[in-house]
Amino acid sequence: MKKKYISLVFLILLSSCNLPEPASSNVSAGNEPVMILSPQDGEIFSASPVSIQFTATGGPFIEADLLVDNSPISFVAQDAISSSISGTLSWDQPTVGKHTLTIQVLTLNKEIYSASVQVTIEDGSGVGQSSSGDQTPMAQSGPDAGLEAARQRIIQILQSDYGLTVTNPPVGRKARDGVTTDPWTSALYYKDTFISISIYPDGREEHHAYPLNYSDLSDPSNLIKPEDKPIPMCRPSGTIKLLVVFVDYQNLDVTQQEAFDALVQTVAQINGKYVEASQAGGMQNPILNLQATDSFISSQTIMTGHLITPDLVRTSTGYDPAQFDILVQIDLDANDTSGMTADLGSYAYATSGCGDLPVDVNMWIAISKKEQLSQTSNDPRLQYTLGHEILHTMGYPIGLTGVHEWVCGDGSLPDLTDQCDQNNLPTLMMGWTDTDGDGVVELLDTTPYGLQSP
Repeated sequence: MKKKYISLVFLILLSSCNLPEPASSNVSAGNEPVMILSPQDGEIFSASPVSIQFTATGGPFIEADLLVDNSPISFVAQDAISSSISGTLSWDQPTVGKHTLTIQVLTLNKEIYSASVQVTIEDGSGVGQSSSGDQTPMAQSGPDAGLEAARQRIIQILQSDYGLTVTNPPVGRKARDGVTTDPWTSALYYKDTFISISIYPDGREEHHAYPLNYSDLSDPSNLIKPEDKPIPMCRPSGTIKLLVVFVDYQNLDVTQQEAFDALVQTVAQINGKYVEASQAGGMQNPILNLQATDSFISSQTIMTGHLITPDLVRTSTGYDPAQFDILVQIDLDANDTSGMTADLGSYAYATSGCGDLPVDVNMWIAISKKEQLSQTSNDPRLQYTLGHEILHTMGYPIGLTGVHEWVCGDGSLPDLTDQCDQNNLPTLMMGWTDTDGDGVVELLDTTPYGLQSP
């Protein structure tokens, strides 16, 4: 008999980070919400810090971000009171070549505006070399002085608290400009347990273990202790089956077929990124694949503003949620009735995955504009939100700082972003990187993380 788990809701404040790629548009004189005051379009610089002055009106605004070739570099945030936002953002370590500098601003209503200019960075000889723009520019340099001490403490915790002797756990720390509170983090997927560890600069520590993939907490081999989290997580490998239920509030002019087509395209894009990341790790086949089944019900079927339940899904769609790993509710609602009713303060959250279903859903997403279903719009919310939230069902935590603390990427470059999604996967934390140097990524390794015992 499967045990019932307690659900823990991770509220994802997507308004403050993980913005979609902006539409590139040069500044026109005085009639754009965002204006880049300097540099001018086409300006040439030597390889030294570049300052970008900007202003935007029409808020209230909560954040402005600087992106270089669509890679986030720095940001400034403010309380959502002023109808304008202005200031200077810096690209501290520019690379030689031609680049697109974009200022992207976010309003309280999650509207996104942007402006871009083209600049050239020259080397000492005055020659600007070409740049692909595929790699995130380095914003910080020099070794992380606390990394090795954090690594040794993480190794000690794994031994003393979980009886695991490992030599090469994944350890990384974000490199967000001006942020000193980010912890060193580690994540391990070992047999039927996921372990998350954070070591903070002020001396605080946080570590918990979670069951993986329907594991039995009563099994003697299980590492879960009373102080850990009996919340099921998905191992980021194999096939994860989603049952996606669109709840139509009939105020977005979205047909059932349009919603289903958008889901197919979104899942294909996410799976494509999994393939790319797997191949980058030396795998011929994708490590992970999402398989989505769609269904569609009217909001009149449920109590307005409430979430669906597994029983309601069975009676309304004919699908049994117990046959799937994750139950997803996507509201098609211009008024975000569910979010406002529950005072969620966000348009998405995830609770758990790959275990007994909670009383309602594993994941909820609000779509408040029809264009948010499209990958080609300025706000492709379905795509980047599903790609982000699925990581939470695999253990991606929000830590003591209240933000997403995992390092995105494989740890080889500084991570300046506030959160990860399929376009910037946390492959180091997901075990998709070979940290112990034996030629096999840790998630597929029989002796992961340099395991010596048990």
